[in-house]
Amino acid sequence: GRRCRVAAFDGGSSYRLLRSLEIRDVRIVHSPADGLGYFGGDLDNYEWPRHDADYGILRAYVGPDGKPAAPSPRNVPYHPAAHLRIDPTGVGPGEAVMAIGYPGGTSRTALPEELAWQVEVGNPHSLDRYALLERIVAEERATSEEADRHLQAQANDLANYRKYDQGIQDNVLRGTALADSRARGAAIDAAIAGDPAAREAISELRRVVAEGQAAAVRRQSLDDLFSLSYLSVAHTAYRWAVERGRKDADREPGLQDRDREDLEAWFTELDDQIWLPAEGRVSSELITRYVASPPASHVEALDAWLAAQGGPERAIAALQAPSQALGTPEARRATLSQKRTALEASTDPWMSLAVALERGFLEADRAASEAREGALLRLRPAWITALRAVQGGRSYPDANGTLRYTFGKVEGYRVRDGLVATPITGLSGIVEKERLPAYEAPPEFLSAIAASGSSPFVDAALGEVPVNFLSSVDTTGGNSGSATLDAQGRLVGLVFDGNYESMAADWQFDTATTRSVHVDIRYVGWLLSLQPNGKWILDELGF
Repeated sequence: GRRCRVAAFDGGSSYRLLRSLEIRDVRIVHSPADGLGYFGGDLDNYEWPRHDADYGILRAYVGPDGKPAAPSPRNVPYHPAAHLRIDPTGVGPGEAVMAIGYPGGTSRTALPEELAWQVEVGNPHSLDRYALLERIVAEERATSEEADRHLQAQANDLANYRKYDQGIQDNVLRGTALADSRARGAAIDAAIAGDPAAREAISELRRVVAEGQAAAVRRQSLDDLFSLSYLSVAHTAYRWAVERGRKDADREPGLQDRDREDLEAWFTELDDQIWLPAEGRVSSELITRYVASPPASHVEALDAWLAAQGGPERAIAALQAPSQALGTPEARRATLSQKRTALEASTDPWMSLAVALERGFLEADRAASEAREGALLRLRPAWITALRAVQGGRSYPDANGTLRYTFGKVEGYRVRDGLVATPITGLSGIVEKERLPAYEAPPEFLSAIAASGSSPFVDAALGEVPVNFLSSVDTTGGNSGSATLDAQGRLVGLVFDGNYESMAADWQFDTATTRSVHVDIRYVGWLLSLQPNGKWILDELGF
């Protein structure tokens, strides 16, 4: 009933064992319509003003004995020792708020060389790949309704990734993050000038970082190829077969017995998310690009596989032909039961490519990467110690997926000269946006807005039901769904996004412009009040 992980803090200065209760039976109670939850789509993603019902309501179930259990009609709702109380009056501009959640990762204590590489090498390559994929996906979506249905989720994901990386580029390069990082680096070098041990450790740290960056450049072509679904599935199946030969506790995370159900679900649901004509075009363009790239960027294992297929053109044709090993959910699931030797002997081009890349490059590259990671955990604490010293001891840990608490207040920001963003949006904004082509809310919802003036969820100062609000709490990817609390610790909203200016906050938090976006709890309450069976949900939540 527990899942455990060890988290490194301050680059490896300390470690903590984290144990989480793992509830296996979780059911959907309420979900807003897509047109409300994703109102405005990519056009509004990471933007303000926002008008999204980006939330869901779930209930956790356990066995009759109160312990985690497999899904069953016999299960009963889970009752925690404590839970948050809702404040149905919400919060207003200037009020204190807190957020508690699990931010994935930040890099604010990184070396200046790491930030420079990200904006000069890493992000530009990723943006180039996203441009290729988005172009092909858009063209294929336009060919038929079926193609559009299959590619909708992929289009949304690509737009999200591309906009995030572009936001980092725009905000780092037009702000002071890179200059500030280099200034901190110079201050650290000056501070450790008389400390031979610190100088040696940080010099070695820089060498290992540079080595990792060089390896990342060599791996870029393969990273591009793994945007192809069949290659990812084939490689996962082969690695599963290899890891299955070890004791379960010694296997790689994600490839243990407890993960099989998730893998089977992925292999089964892939048919709903893949469009083979698009995959074929992407594979053709990526291989053609690879062949034309400088020899220094080539991977011997990929070159050998292309030659074994009879050259790039025949390899592309083989990948575009129907796959016997991966073409159906049943075939994909069957690969999880096959022995390693059987997969290595497979004549399916996707499987043979996955095996060739794993045995000829990725296995050794992964081992080298793990060795570098170990070295970084040993060396980076010297950098963190020096960084804290030059900052007068004021430094808090980078996010690492563990529970974090952050505080701020409801406030807008100065977008640019002459334009200030106010911190709360209301239902009227949905009506205004809905007149534009990219925005489409359900018709019955628009009728409800017209009659919303007497709702108990109307904010007196705003004069309408609030929808979303901005705050200066410090969040990042992984914080979506974080509870937003008022000064008394009552639930007033949920974090679901950041503004465009916050995309660089993983590297440097700017108090003037970095903002988190929250769904207002009063909007949640109002939407529930529109549901024919919503009253019991409102009652149970404690409105």
